[in-house]
Amino acid sequence: DRDAARALPLYAEAIEITIQAKVASMEANWRTNRGNIHRDTGDYEKAEADYRDALAILQRGGETNTGFHIWKNLGQVRRLQGHHAEAAAFLERLIRERGHTAGLRHTWQAHMELASAYAALGDRDRAEHNFRIMLNVLEEHRGTAILDAFRTGTLAHQLSAYDPYERYIRFLLDANPPQVEAALEVAERARARGFLEA
Repeated sequence: DRDAARALPLYAEAIEITIQAKVASMEANWRTNRGNIHRDTGDYEKAEADYRDALAILQRGGETNTGFHIWKNLGQVRRLQGHHAEAAAFLERLIRERGHTAGLRHTWQAHMELASAYAALGDRDRAEHNFRIMLNVLEEHRGTAILDAFRTGTLAHQLSAYDPYERYIRFLLDANPPQVEAALEVAERARARGFLEA
């Protein structure tokens, strides 16, 4: 419920329990989730620390989970801090080297972050390319989730948190001149997604 003040001490307690119980995979999970709260409340240094701790835990434990989503979150934090060129290079390398290990959800999110970094750098061609990939992967994700109520609900939550369609539409309308027809196409795709999920 976006109540970071109540959530953070509970995550700290959960992390302490997993350390005592020696359940490394859960510790990494809770550190990642706490990092997400720090990211969403603008405390980027603490977010980055939690993400790096989670990755170190996965690497020490020899987990099969490659941590793609955590690496993606690190790239996002660098972008949010205004380090757009660094974030773009980081995310390009992540997608190239670890993209085959990522699920659909984290793949479209990584391309959205990469597109946003390129847009901030003024590289509209690369931004457009990654926004297009984002939509294609996102709609593939929708297709795999449509008959599964839980996964559809999860997708709906992600879309409300990230709003990738609106981000892409805003990018198209910020062009000079504005790409109105392309923005309308993206808006129609968003409307179709909502209709199919309903």
